[in-house]
Amino acid sequence: MATVTVTNVEKDAVGHTTTSQVSGVKPADPASRNVVGWSIASVVIAIIVMCVLYRYVIKPHAIKTVSSYVPYAGVVAVSAALERFLEPLSQRIMQGNTSQGGSTSQGGDSQPQGGQSQASPPAAAAPKPLPANRTTMKQKAAASMAAAQKAAADPDMKSAAVQDAVDAAANDVAQVETLRTNRAVVFWAIASVCGIALSGGFGLFLLQSISTSMVNPYLDLAVTGLTIGAGTKPTHDLITSLQAKSGSSS
Repeated sequence: MATVTVTNVEKDAVGHTTTSQVSGVKPADPASRNVVGWSIASVVIAIIVMCVLYRYVIKPHAIKTVSSYVPYAGVVAVSAALERFLEPLSQRIMQGNTSQGGSTSQGGDSQPQGGQSQASPPAAAAPKPLPANRTTMKQKAAASMAAAQKAAADPDMKSAAVQDAVDAAANDVAQVETLRTNRAVVFWAIASVCGIALSGGFGLFLLQSISTSMVNPYLDLAVTGLTIGAGTKPTHDLITSLQAKSGSSS
């Protein structure tokens, strides 16, 4: 949900200046079906391909942990390394470029923080132009909010015109939120595919390292790959939870 609020300055019939709050609300769309579908399909295909390669081509020796050593440490280390490796990509992937005055492309970018956006002064919010007369969706939203703030600061501007400018800004901010959601799904797929490749290619199996019985290696490959792709924070939260349960049961 994107909300843009500006303080509208308006002259009444006798020339007195009054102020009022004008808000525009626009719900953000969820991630598109194409993005979700292709992302999930790419992860499933990566699992199948790595299982076949693991069975017939790579055949790596499973990485073992020494006695009394935390088996999760290897997964955390690989997750951290993958995060650092993909960090430059996260700054560039799916910027949501749009021709000035045109429509946006599906993708994602970071949005103005929070669900409610207070339009900032035009001088502070004006985005830097990109080459070839193109801007990102985030810059377009900032320009729309600046335009809404400028319209609201003009006492001669009618309330209807200010409301239209605020609604346009809210619509652009909502598109940024939608792009950000799509970007998160695509980046999940990229990180998961990389995690699956690392697990199957180097024999890093989480379930096998903590289980006292035989574990299906293909299931282990998929679980470990998805765990690595999830990053260090979810893995660390899982470890903390398991350690807490272990301590309470002993």
